[in-house]
Amino acid sequence: MTLTLRPLRAEDYRDAARIFFCAVHDGTRHAYTLQERRAWAGDSIDLPRWQTRLATLTGAHAVGTMPSVSVLALAPVLRPELGLNFAEFGLLMTAYSVGQISGCIPAGAFAGQRV
Repeated sequence: MTLTLRPLRAEDYRDAARIFFCAVHDGTRHAYTLQERRAWAGDSIDLPRWQTRLATLTGAHAVGTMPSVSVLALAPVLRPELGLNFAEFGLLMTAYSVGQISGCIPAGAFAGQRV
């Protein structure tokens, strides 16, 4: 089997929405009530909403990864300027990632609270 990665295209929205919808309604049936699954994925696939959602998520991901990717791209200049060896620079990037994760965990718990 060959796997080809390519950019998301407009004709992919319907399939992406269906995968999400089925994953929520069928794949989580044992863990969530029908009311919870409906709140999460709705009663039917709303394609225009999915197109907006995927565009928003793609943009948010690009903006969210830009700081760390920019720092890594500037590593040849920044590392000597900061007087760091490769291991120390790697630890700096690790600390940045740990900081992000540390913020995501409580944010996820907050977002997952039942209303």
